[in-house]
Order: sequence, then C-alpha cells, then structure tokens
Amino acid sequence: SSDRSKVAKQILSALFYAGTSLSLTLVNKALLTQYEFPSVLFVSLGQMTSLIVVVALARLFSVIKIPPCSRKTFRSALNYGGWSNPYATAYFLTSCTLGILLVYSTMLCTKYNTALATTIVGCLKNTFVTYFGMFYIGGYYFSLANFCGINM
Repeated sequence: SSDRSKVAKQILSALFYAGTSLSLTLVNKALLTQYEFPSVLFVSLGQMTSLIVVVALARLFSVIKIPPCSRKTFRSALNYGGWSNPYATAYFLTSCTLGILLVYSTMLCTKYNTALATTIVGCLKNTFVTYFGMFYIGGYYFSLANFCGINM
C-alpha cells in the first residue's frame, strides 16, 4: 500500500508538472505572438506577482513563514493596448496562474522523483511543444537537415 502510494505520487506529480509546463508554454506563446503582448519581462513579472500574492496569502494564514518581497513594474506593459481585449487579458491571467503551478509542479515532481526524471519530463514536454508548433503554429519548412536536427 505504501509502495503503491509512492508510485501514484511519482506518476501524478510528473504528469502535473508536464501538463502545467506545457500549458504555460502554449499560453505564453499565444499571449506574446497571437495577441502581440509587448513585454516578455512583464509577463514574467505578472507570474512573479501572482506568486507573491499566493505566498503573501500563505504567510497571512500561517501556512508558510518567509519574509515579504516586492517587484517593479514596466510602463510599456501597463500601457499595452490589448488590455481591452478580454482574450488577451485572460491569456495574461492564465499565464500568471500557470507560472505558479509550474514552479509548484516542478518542485513536487522533483520531490517525489529524481531530478533526472523531472528533466526527462521537461524534455518530453519540449519535444511535444516542438511538434505542436511545427504542425499547429506553422513556420516549419521541411528539409532533411531541419528534420534531422529537430529529431536529435
């Protein structure tokens, strides 16, 4: 029973990490390209800010004990014209949420598995993202050298 629980935790944490990492990559890609969000740094800041809010709430309710932190903002992102687009805003907020889940799932996967297993899950996720991008997003031009390079 203890071994089964351990295996279940290993598998579920690896799947959680893979799903969260994949989701974050795809949401960030859409936000930055399809909705032309002007700042990668501001997206990262949004993810960090979301993390800070969650950590602050966890501190407030004595779930964790760490010192408070703060971050600066970027003027160009605050003046982003796409804030009025509900889809672009939803992608930004989803990106912030997935950023938190990615950090948590990475730690959880590493806790219940080896660092090597976490790395391999990340590599498998990257392979999926590459093929997804090739067939869904476009811009891939077939050549033997290109095909071999992607598959190595």
